[in-house]
Amino acid sequence: MREVFLENKKYLVLTWEDVKESSRKLCLEIEESFQPTLIIGILRGGAVLANLISDLLNVPNVYVVGARYYKGVDQRGTFEIYQPLPSSLDLRDHSVLLVDEVSDTGYTFINVINSQIKPRNPRDLCTASLYVKPWTNYVPNFYVGYTDAWIIFPWDFYETMYHLKKELEGKYSQKEVDEILSKNFRYTCRSKKIARTNKNVENKI
Repeated sequence: MREVFLENKKYLVLTWEDVKESSRKLCLEIEESFQPTLIIGILRGGAVLANLISDLLNVPNVYVVGARYYKGVDQRGTFEIYQPLPSSLDLRDHSVLLVDEVSDTGYTFINVINSQIKPRNPRDLCTASLYVKPWTNYVPNFYVGYTDAWIIFPWDFYETMYHLKKELEGKYSQKEVDEILSKNFRYTCRSKKIARTNKNVENKI
């Protein structure tokens, strides 16, 4: 992992190997005190982490909840559950592990728990994330570390680059923007076919 400072912002850039190692550490912590029978990942990044945890802990039952707040880097919109759990899902006989990649403000965890998990009366409930922000309103039961940086996970790398590129284009020439992104983030993709067309970069809090 690398820390990058750009335009008065700090970024933590993670590779897939960083995520795999952090997931392994997270699972070692989980299995010491909790045995989930069902895992729920919060889309998008939490779904990736939920799948890794499922593999590491050998828990085959995995569901996802689609929830979002962010419109871009440090830009928040209103909270939305755009993909709820199946209405038929009964959690009374399950020890549930709710997973997201980061607890930023913590409100995604709080809202998903209150709207999607508690009404289904789980037998037990614990939460997990790779990282926690120092200002969060919700600290998961299990996590790997704290950071005050904007985290660039490998699954949202290109979206973040798209957003940064648009932000920098108002301040620098195209050549300077390309050099900045290449130097700081090793981003060199110039293909128009791969370029993002969705301007609403979404992350979860």
